[in-house]
Amino acid sequence: MKDPYIYPGTEILINKFNIKNADELERIEKEYTALGVDEIRAGKLKGDWDLKHLKDIHKHLLGDIYSWAGNLRTINIVKSESVLGGLSVNYSDFKNVKKDISLALKKLNSINWNKLSLDDKTHEFSKSFSDVWGSHGFREGNTRTTATFFCEFAKDKGFPLNDKLLSNNSAYVRSALVASFFEDKEDGIERNFKYIEKIIRNAIKEGPSYSKEIDNRSRDMKLISPEINKESVKEEKQKVNKSEKSKDDEFMKAYLEKQRRKSLAKEHQKDLGIER
Repeated sequence: MKDPYIYPGTEILINKFNIKNADELERIEKEYTALGVDEIRAGKLKGDWDLKHLKDIHKHLLGDIYSWAGNLRTINIVKSESVLGGLSVNYSDFKNVKKDISLALKKLNSINWNKLSLDDKTHEFSKSFSDVWGSHGFREGNTRTTATFFCEFAKDKGFPLNDKLLSNNSAYVRSALVASFFEDKEDGIERNFKYIEKIIRNAIKEGPSYSKEIDNRSRDMKLISPEINKESVKEEKQKVNKSEKSKDDEFMKAYLEKQRRKSLAKEHQKDLGIER
């Protein structure tokens, strides 16, 4: 199916600025979405935590760039994931997106969050996060929109997350979401929530006060010289955190590499005419 969202002969999304350079468009997207997220955090956009609310957030974040912002996609999409060796997650068929997201959000809103233990809250929240993300309702901007929606939801329900922990580890979050939604029932591969639950649990435990600490530290780090920075206790802590994150990434890569090999073997068998 022809992609109506891109300029002919390119992979660049048609945009209001008529930018046809991928790097420049990415830069503009980051600037506008960062501003939009800050406005939403400040309470500018309210809603009922339903599909309309999710669409409104998407439009608020990307409406200045794309005319289709706030509208569900009208085509099926695939996205190459490096942690899957270039394979794509099986996102919802565009005809089912509305139903899939609505069902996931209905479940999200049916839970009495105040009565859950930390373990149960982490699991239910992570699963709903994964379900909505995996539907991939929009042509672009799904991770940013879904993460913003869920951070605001958690705040509204009385367990605000350390959103900076999520945004500062955005690559890890996306890989964790891939692991949480990727499955192959034929080969017995199930969704793995371990990684997304780990960072969500930490985000719940640390709460919003830690976000302020990270903000201040980030500003301070920009003001000091590289020589002093190398010897600072703060950098040592960052190195430890980075080391722990690298270990998590290695675990995830190993896990997803197994899934990738199984998927490739499956495709190879099909090419050879072998049916299982």
